[in-house]
Amino acid sequence: MNSQQIEFLKENYNKMTIAELARELGLGYFQVYSTLQKLGIHKKGYKPQKKDKRRKNRVWSDEEIKFLKSNFGKMKAQEIAIRLNRTYWDVIAKARALKLSKTKRKGKMPKYLLPLMSQ
Repeated sequence: MNSQQIEFLKENYNKMTIAELARELGLGYFQVYSTLQKLGIHKKGYKPQKKDKRRKNRVWSDEEIKFLKSNFGKMKAQEIAIRLNRTYWDVIAKARALKLSKTKRKGKMPKYLLPLMSQ
């Protein structure tokens, strides 16, 4: 897209729809749409949505992982999520990735199965 086309977009974006702009410039709808996004051109009165600060693939810190390891199974996943300012699903996914379970198994056979094994 050349500088004349970009100027045309800036001047006419509040007067015309994206489809009309595309037709006028002889371009595709999505080409015009993506160019407007890249340039940060918005309609008058546009208010960007607030982004959720907990999101955006935030990297887990060593402290958060340590807290998760020591409390997963003792606390509810939702409580851990609130404490760490993460979503419930972030906590569940990280626990699975770390192969944590809610119950700790010691590898011992249950007492009620011992008589059956001796037969």
